[in-house]
Amino acid sequence: HITQRIAFKAAQWRKVGIDEALPNISNPAWKMVNYLALCQSWRYHCIPLYCQDMSISLDRTFGSIEDTHYWLSTINDVMRLSGQQYTRNAHLHVPLSQVLNGVLPRLLSEPPYRDSVFPNVSVIWFKLYAGGEIKDTVRGDDRRNESIDVLVSQIQRMFPSARICSISSSVALAADEKWALKYCDVLFSKLMANSTGLKYYAASEHFVNTPVPLLAGLTRISYFECENASQFMQLICNHRETLVVVSLELIKPTTIMQMFATDNQWLTFPRLERLEVDCQEHELESRVHAPGAPLFPSLKRLTFRHPYPFTNDAMFRGNYGKLEHLSLSLDTEDISSLLYAGVLKEGAFSALKFVDLDVNLSQQPLGDLAYGEQLCQMLWHLAPAQEHLSVNLLGFVYKEAFVQAVQHKEGMGLLSFLSIGSLELDIWETIRILSHVPTLSQLEINPKTMDINKPWYLQNMTDAKYVDDLVGWFHPLAPRLRHILFDLGLYSDMEGAAHFAALLAILCPKVDCVRWGMHSAAFEKCCRALADSAAYAKYAGRLGLVDWSKGNS
Repeated sequence: HITQRIAFKAAQWRKVGIDEALPNISNPAWKMVNYLALCQSWRYHCIPLYCQDMSISLDRTFGSIEDTHYWLSTINDVMRLSGQQYTRNAHLHVPLSQVLNGVLPRLLSEPPYRDSVFPNVSVIWFKLYAGGEIKDTVRGDDRRNESIDVLVSQIQRMFPSARICSISSSVALAADEKWALKYCDVLFSKLMANSTGLKYYAASEHFVNTPVPLLAGLTRISYFECENASQFMQLICNHRETLVVVSLELIKPTTIMQMFATDNQWLTFPRLERLEVDCQEHELESRVHAPGAPLFPSLKRLTFRHPYPFTNDAMFRGNYGKLEHLSLSLDTEDISSLLYAGVLKEGAFSALKFVDLDVNLSQQPLGDLAYGEQLCQMLWHLAPAQEHLSVNLLGFVYKEAFVQAVQHKEGMGLLSFLSIGSLELDIWETIRILSHVPTLSQLEINPKTMDINKPWYLQNMTDAKYVDDLVGWFHPLAPRLRHILFDLGLYSDMEGAAHFAALLAILCPKVDCVRWGMHSAAFEKCCRALADSAAYAKYAGRLGLVDWSKGNS
């Protein structure tokens, strides 16, 4: 019976189309499918994976704990397998009505759940929805608060090691039930107690309206903006002394300023090492000059997909020599502000290893070559120790300045990953770049980066002498390069792309994988056919060693 259930669950996951090329390594079912196929002792390996993520939810009648769940193992599954010690994440899908009416607390206080303990659960995912009628009875307030207390007590007993709480709310109540929202305050505040990590997402109108008490030891916060953003931002400010990680998904760019200052006083987050901010809107009315001490003196990782809100280097003050990971989304105004503030100067970030810049230059001043050259110098020279560089240059028109900037760069001795997007590069420009980055192991050329549609290009590429000449001039190129990605659309020129891929595979002696970003049997077919052509016959052995489909689904 147990083996049938595990095999059936694995079959369900296989049916929903798990992409084995890009697996979610935190997904136990993906691993389970592979164990079933490869491992003799599959039951021994599968049960811990099967029990890793567990669901507790009510059935449709709200009369019992749900016995089946399409995406997760249920608490009943885990208990039947005696897998409590393997569970790491507990997902509670809870209707507010059945909390306040006492149904869920009552069910969890009965056998077999009453004595169940999951000692290794570290994360509780608490998902609240409306679900059913909320009864307003005489003396109801005391009973509803008692039901909340009982439920929270049961959760703490069942998951004694849980220290990260993820709360999502989709509670949307009718007008005559709005009075029940205040109990969300009570429930959420009590769930947050003793947490060292907190995630919050609301798909409805509600977040905690009452002040949240200080949570001793709170180090991590993730927040997806809802209507009551100011209350949550105040929660962040109140815990600035202990926070190490803050992740925010905001709607309006004005919201972020509530984190930097309160009561006209600029704040410092002395322990914050990781800040991630994403914003849906990108129109910023004005920028602010921030005086005083550094905001984030310990920051090591900054992801800021948000208009830069300052006229000076407030976000970088004190951490230039500590930042190791920098990911920015910039437009021309952001770049001008950062250049003026002295942030984007050569060698500014001595410890920076990972650089990811998404630059929208659609509003750049046309004909300003000096601006283009300055920007290119910044891209290549910002971090002397960088190992990973990803740049997307939407609307950029100074391609030659970009190529020349890397040619004039001394060293580049640590760069192993390079991704270039939204910039057309022909084969010669690609060779020029690769010849100055000898340590590169991975190259990603994103959409519109290859000039593969001109007739003269294909005529040359089918000429054996032309290919031999290029090999004679440039081989060996990029001696450490192993993996090349062409992230082009399915309707791009497959034949031209295949010639481009084959030539790079020949020039770069260690390349063992050249693939299309999206699966394309036509691309593979074109690449494999080149080894039989007159132009590439001499290199058939080399091309036979290259995988043209690795990573594709």
